[in-house]
Amino acid sequence: MDQQAKSIKYNGTSVSELARLLSAHATTDLEKARIIYTWLAVNIAYDVQGYYTGEYGDLTPEGVLKRRQAVCSGYANLYQALSQEMGLESFIISGYAKGLSYESTANLRETNHAWNGVKINGNWYLVDATWAAGTVDSHQFTPNFNQFYFATPPEQLIYSHLPEDENWQLLTNKYTREQFLALPKVSPHFFTTQLNLLSHGYNSQGNFQVVLTAPENVEIIAGLTVQEEYLPRETVQIQKHNNQIFIIADTSRNKADKLNIFAKFSHQEGSYPHAVSFKVP
Repeated sequence: MDQQAKSIKYNGTSVSELARLLSAHATTDLEKARIIYTWLAVNIAYDVQGYYTGEYGDLTPEGVLKRRQAVCSGYANLYQALSQEMGLESFIISGYAKGLSYESTANLRETNHAWNGVKINGNWYLVDATWAAGTVDSHQFTPNFNQFYFATPPEQLIYSHLPEDENWQLLTNKYTREQFLALPKVSPHFFTTQLNLLSHGYNSQGNFQVVLTAPENVEIIAGLTVQEEYLPRETVQIQKHNNQIFIIADTSRNKADKLNIFAKFSHQEGSYPHAVSFKVP
């Protein structure tokens, strides 16, 4: 389905025309929801300049198709419009996300993101075509399709997305704003490597400590930073006890503001992708 979505070329601005093209390759609810998600993610670029200047341009579905770029509400509007044209029930969700603005506005005083809920075979699922499109670093957007944000399990998406309407958490036990802010900033890699957070906070020695579980074939490294500069490697120790991994940052003797944890499967070569970050209070 993803390859079919990526192969569909359309340069017009008609939502109905694009919906017909996509529908030719999708018949079930799941196929329709997925082909819209993938087509949007690979054909609409994130409008970095618009985000930083506040000049978002035309964010209607037709406007997004014309410009081929948008901020989050543009992606959500177009996903909603295509869903309706293709017979899917969907909803635009407004809320808080730990994205570009999170580092500088940790309290997230105002809603800063939009994504979608879509009903597939009678059940609601969460999708975020914006975060599926790629990444932003140093004010530059890099296209990089990410399938994680399609029908993401609610218990995983809550780490990064808090809907203004708590019902769209799709969780039995709802998170408060304070609980959401207390959660660490995770990447999809945290879940694909099957890491599980048991606890985090200061231990009796005054050091910041994170306790995780991980599969035997997952390797972990960590680094302590102050103002984005890494401290010497010896400021972080990683210890294993039974099936638990203790990551201990020497914050009693070192001033620091963040602990970054990276992980990869032992058979994988190359660098360790980012998994989770903790603000050091």
